[in-house]
Amino acid sequence: MGISNPSSIYYGHAVLWQSDLSTPIELGDLNWGMSYAADINNSGQVVGNAVTYANINGHYSSTTHATLWESGSTTAIDLNTLVSLSSGYLREAMSINDKGQIIAIDSNNHINLLTPNVAPIPIPATIWLFGSTLAGFIGFNRRQKMQ
Repeated sequence: MGISNPSSIYYGHAVLWQSDLSTPIELGDLNWGMSYAADINNSGQVVGNAVTYANINGHYSSTTHATLWESGSTTAIDLNTLVSLSSGYLREAMSINDKGQIIAIDSNNHINLLTPNVAPIPIPATIWLFGSTLAGFIGFNRRQKMQ
């Protein structure tokens, strides 16, 4: 992983090199064409940053935002859309571990640990329904045998 600057693009793009491919996989950007990959975990999640570009009241402005690319995807995710900071914004994702925890630097130069919110996997209602029906049949069969 890293950055590539193909001749057709003025700015560099985050790329992912794989041993079975002779050319890198170009990862996406946010909206301005420039991105950088900094780290990858064993699940294939990549973090880094990408430049955003905005026209605010006729003034053009660009900022760097901390970015995540999920395994197998070339769609850049702005980490600022997933968190709420008391001030500033996440400007660069530096590292990601195998738990999906990300170290990111914000616009105030503070280091932030981002931990994914993993909700418990709910047991589908159909399993409960099946279990209660099965228990009812077992109880009914025992009652029939007792009579």
